[in-house]
Amino acid sequence: MRTLIAVTIFISITLFFAGSVQAHTQSETALETITVTAQKQEEDVQGVPMSISVFNTQHIEALNIEAISQLSDFVPNLTLFDNGASGFDSPSMRGLHAFLDSATVSTGLFVDGVPILMATGFEDTFLDIERVEVLRGPQGTLYGKNTEAGVINIITRQPDNEFRGKIAGEYGEDNKQKVNLNLAGPIMKRIRICFLLAIP
Repeated sequence: MRTLIAVTIFISITLFFAGSVQAHTQSETALETITVTAQKQEEDVQGVPMSISVFNTQHIEALNIEAISQLSDFVPNLTLFDNGASGFDSPSMRGLHAFLDSATVSTGLFVDGVPILMATGFEDTFLDIERVEVLRGPQGTLYGKNTEAGVINIITRQPDNEFRGKIAGEYGEDNKQKVNLNLAGPIMKRIRICFLLAIP
């Protein structure tokens, strides 16, 4: 009888600690929820039925991505060709690209929903970016012209009532110097309204 009681207590304690460890492990491995607007509406990236790579502000800073041209180092099937002229990098997604002399692209570039329909812009520097979404595959249904191979969707940080700023500098060979400065602040003054109610 004592042996049965001892075994029962041992099994109960084992199951208790096993459940605690499993709950702790599940809480540690919970994935961060990333909200995207790839399909023109806010949704969890896990529910988007397409091949997509997403970079938020923290990812961009951690990977030291300073320009659109550097995205190809971190996005599968994306290449940005340097055509020898500043500001005219042409994108290639999954091996599909438009020739430079066609004055068009097969991978669309959108900044806050505004399309850039030519190769100009694929060399621009990132400043105050909230999120970058790279969609691979045909996107003509949602994004229209020049998106046969995919879309690079850039969302900038929207202004709020807080001041923020960032400054960065570089100095390199051949007296190369580069300075980036970014400032943002409230677009409206905060107005405090007080109501006085007089009761006779």
